[in-house]
Amino acid sequence: MSGKENMLAGDLDDVLQQAEESLGITPPAAKFQTQTSLNLGRRRNAGRSKGHILFATAPPAKTRRSFADSPDSTENDLDQDEETSNRTALYEKNMEIIELREQHNLLLARSQDARVNWEAALASKDKAITQLEEALAAERKGSEQARLTAASALSQADARRSTANATDAALTEARREVDQLRQQVAAQEARIAEARQSAAAAASGLADQTARTEHHMAMMQAQVKELQASLAQRSADAQQHQARAEAAQAANSALQNEIMSLQARLSELNALQQRSIPQQSMVAPGPAEWAQHNEQPTENHITGVMPSAQTKVAVEADKELENRMTRLQQRLVSRDASARKYKEAVKVLKARILEALKVATMQQQECEQLRFQLAESHRARESLQRELDAQTGQGEKQAAHSDILVLQSRLQALENQLSDQSCQHKAMEDRLGSTMEQLASAESRAADAEKRHSLCHHERDEAQQRAEALKARAEKAESYGQKMHRLLQAMRAHLEAAQKQQEAAQQQAQSQQCQDEQQNSCRLKDELSEAKQAVAAASMQAQSIQERAAHAERQCERLQAALSDEQEKCTEAQKRASQLEISFKGMQEQADMLRDKLAHAVADHRRAQEEAAKELAAARVAWEIKRRDELQDLQAQVDRTRHAQEAAEVRLAQLERCECRAQQTSKSVDGGSDHTARAAACRMQRLKEVLDMRERCIAQLQDKLREQQAQHAQVEMGLRAQLEKRVKALEDADKRFGELEALMRRLSVRSGIL
Repeated sequence: MSGKENMLAGDLDDVLQQAEESLGITPPAAKFQTQTSLNLGRRRNAGRSKGHILFATAPPAKTRRSFADSPDSTENDLDQDEETSNRTALYEKNMEIIELREQHNLLLARSQDARVNWEAALASKDKAITQLEEALAAERKGSEQARLTAASALSQADARRSTANATDAALTEARREVDQLRQQVAAQEARIAEARQSAAAAASGLADQTARTEHHMAMMQAQVKELQASLAQRSADAQQHQARAEAAQAANSALQNEIMSLQARLSELNALQQRSIPQQSMVAPGPAEWAQHNEQPTENHITGVMPSAQTKVAVEADKELENRMTRLQQRLVSRDASARKYKEAVKVLKARILEALKVATMQQQECEQLRFQLAESHRARESLQRELDAQTGQGEKQAAHSDILVLQSRLQALENQLSDQSCQHKAMEDRLGSTMEQLASAESRAADAEKRHSLCHHERDEAQQRAEALKARAEKAESYGQKMHRLLQAMRAHLEAAQKQQEAAQQQAQSQQCQDEQQNSCRLKDELSEAKQAVAAASMQAQSIQERAAHAERQCERLQAALSDEQEKCTEAQKRASQLEISFKGMQEQADMLRDKLAHAVADHRRAQEEAAKELAAARVAWEIKRRDELQDLQAQVDRTRHAQEAAEVRLAQLERCECRAQQTSKSVDGGSDHTARAAACRMQRLKEVLDMRERCIAQLQDKLREQQAQHAQVEMGLRAQLEKRVKALEDADKRFGELEALMRRLSVRSGIL
């Protein structure tokens, strides 16, 4: 619409310009636009207030003609009015076009904004999708790495177990060889002793010979007793074999009796069937063809007879039942195999748990050994403390006592850590016991599943027996139906032959002459009566055969209903079997999950135990080394202090001697006061030097003690970091065991629901 309006506006502009040029009116563009815009606004407002609408197009041709026919005074006014109206309409259209353009621009801007927003949303969505894909890829990589690590850990564990088993086998073989060698040596020693005894006995004389004979007699009596016991055992075994043979004979006789009874029943059933079948040979007077037809066996009519549709359906149903039974047998065999696999997996889990328990006991023994060693070190420390107290002075005693207290506090911290670890080991043992209980419950559930499996086997056997019985019944019904069908065909053949003979007799009666009509009529009447009797008998037999066929059809329907019931039972058994398979698969999956988690937990537990054992061994070795170094340093310091004390005592003794001598010399020589003063000053300087040396030794000892304290602080920090690592590892193990417990509870709840 905007293009058409633009075209109309252009045409109107051209028309107005031509009119202005013809009239000689050329107003300025700016004034014209302002005036037209003002007039346009005023006229619009006035028209809207009054309800009028300005013309958007030029006036019609009639008005122009009327204006053209009017006088000259009004022509200019009319032309001006037309111009103004045209201009106003034109500018209104221009304004509308401008508004439409603005709306179009706004719509374009909005559409562009919408496109920008849509593109931004798509970009954000793509970013989110890429982030999700990256997260999924990272998760997959993590899962694959975890699986690979688990597989490597399991392979390493299997390799270690195989090596351990190989070493155990080698050790057992070596022990066996050692035992065999010991036995051989003992046997050789016994032989040597016996040879020596025999030599001594040969030298001794008759007394030894009598003793030997008595011993030989005792041995012979013991052998006789053993032979008697063996004979008694053999006689008892023979009696047992005789009893078993008698029982087998009785069972065989019973089976033979049962076979005879079954044969008698079969003969009775055959006789009943033969009695039920009507006589196939029928007597009907008539021509020679009728007699020959009656003398022929019924087997000629029986050949080519096919079984009925019902028997075919029964046979097909039996085949389907057999196929289903074979499928059920295959499923049961697969279930037996899966149950065996589950049992083997449970046995393997038990073995792994027992190994974990053994490892825990070994670690507990190691902890007890460490405690014993710590107690011994504590005792040695106390003895060293006593020696130091006896040897060193009071100040050194206090410093050594403070060092010993620090060491005692550290040892107590280590003992506390060991006690915590023992508690954690006990908790782990308790959790392993709970897992063993849960495994026992899982075994009981597996036994229940096996019982259900045996019940399914029993139901399947019963269904097989029923299907076989139904199959036998169907076969009997099929044979009976075939026999009835054959009889019906024979009766139909007899009826057709009688009808043919009747037609032949009628034709003969019509063809004979009037002379033989009486004789032939009598004979024909007799033959007709006999034929009627035969037809009546045949109809009676046909009715009886139809009744028997209806009865057989009813029996077939009943058998079909029984077969449908058995099929429904088989389908129910299949559904139960499928449910049991699903539940068994779920149990297998849960067992696999538990097995994997237990393997991970055992591996983590072993790693934590190995790391803890390694850290404990390293800490123990480092502690012993540091303790030895500290003891050596303390002993060296004690030796130095002893030497310093001895030197100081020697110097004091020398000074005292010098003072005594000085006093003696002062008494003897009063005039040598200057010399004594100098000697006293020298002595004072020497005493000051000795005191300075003592202070230096004390400062050195203090520095060494500070260094040792700093080393002890570093050791404490390292031990604390190791303890924090162990605590974190144990917390992780606790969390994993908690997850395992929650999973076992969920499994128990699910098994209870199932």
